[in-house]
Amino acid sequence: MTNLIKIDFTPVSDFIMSQDVEDDLLDQFEFLALNDDYNLDDFTEDSFFEWIEDHFNNDYLNEIDTFINDYSLPLGLSLYIALYKIICENRNTLYSFLYNGDGLFDRITESSYSIKNLGNEDININQSFKINDSTFLIKKIESVELNDIGKFNQLYNFIEVNIDSIIRQIQLLSVLTNFEDILESDDYIFIYSKPEDELTHEDLISKLKLYSIIVNGKILHNPVTVSNIIYPNLNISFENNSVQYRQFDEIATLLSQFNSEERLLSKFLILYQILENFEIKHDVVKEMSHGGQFKVRDFTKLVNSSQLNEEKYLKKLLTKLLNLNILEIGRTDSILNLIKETWDTNISGNVDFTNLDIQLKQIGYDKVDIASFDSQVRNLNKDDILIFFTKSIYKTRCSIVHYKTHEFHLNDVTLDGMDEFKRFLELFLVPLVLKIISTSIFSTNSPIVYQDNKLILF
Repeated sequence: MTNLIKIDFTPVSDFIMSQDVEDDLLDQFEFLALNDDYNLDDFTEDSFFEWIEDHFNNDYLNEIDTFINDYSLPLGLSLYIALYKIICENRNTLYSFLYNGDGLFDRITESSYSIKNLGNEDININQSFKINDSTFLIKKIESVELNDIGKFNQLYNFIEVNIDSIIRQIQLLSVLTNFEDILESDDYIFIYSKPEDELTHEDLISKLKLYSIIVNGKILHNPVTVSNIIYPNLNISFENNSVQYRQFDEIATLLSQFNSEERLLSKFLILYQILENFEIKHDVVKEMSHGGQFKVRDFTKLVNSSQLNEEKYLKKLLTKLLNLNILEIGRTDSILNLIKETWDTNISGNVDFTNLDIQLKQIGYDKVDIASFDSQVRNLNKDDILIFFTKSIYKTRCSIVHYKTHEFHLNDVTLDGMDEFKRFLELFLVPLVLKIISTSIFSTNSPIVYQDNKLILF
């Protein structure tokens, strides 16, 4: 953050003048001539409050409302004016910081923000929303039922609810003044605590798409159906910028399709497709970590091997992924613990084990023993859990996609008569696979994330 807190309405007046309005506009709306700053290097509480009282006062508030009624501004300029207005109205709350222990100067300077104009049509998000305590996406209100003042008030209310600290409002007001290209934005504005290494524009878009799909359950493509089965999503930190998230653009499309899909079996198959992708990716990531040459024949051998024994490769992948931490805010346990927790909550005591045994054997899981597994999962026996989890996923996939005359074919009709297995699939297998995939994307030590964007291939 700069050492200056700026108030500068020049971009607003410049924009209005560019719209061929009357020359006496600045005389009509005096606040548009406002241009001043406060140097934090000279900070004293008395001088700061005097400056606040001089500029953030009620003199212009009625004029602002009149102005907004008369002129439609781009998103960035509306945000700037809305921030100014809300600071004016709530400036007296600044005095409360004098009695809270920490110095006001430290609170103002302790963090900085980065603001980016996304302006990308493929981020099909229908409303502004808060991502976490320091990350926001703000989109222009486009409702045809609202007039300009109504749209402005929606933006104003969004700030009041999501950026509720007047200190952060002042910080953002100052940052906005430093980005004139953002001030004329008419699309999306992404505001977040500034990391040491900011993402490239492409990676920012890719990361936002992934986060919107996984955490907020958004649908970013045009679904054929509109119904949605919603599973609990991850409440994770959004602060890791060490990954080039473009590598997951195709996965983002599949997860978006998952969010839009109504059929339970189709949702499962989408997740299985992602696991297949991760099986190959896991081995490539491992080879890349060794350095040296990676030959075309090595890659061909790798792909062909995975196709020869799909269940073996799935088990090898899950062996790594089950050790990852859940990533839920406030939790440090592994996916293995989550399997036990989900089993205890949704399956144990809620299904007939004898019938579930029969139905799992129907889909090809010949040696299953649910009663025995119930004991194993309570004891967190990793080997037994891994075998059961792998076989359940693989046998379910085969029963859906294979349609041989000697095999049981799992489809909507047969699934409808399998109450225990349907609950097992809907409340255990699918949500767990979804969380494993989500965790593996955002984990800092994920075995399926390319850390480099180049592979030395010979």
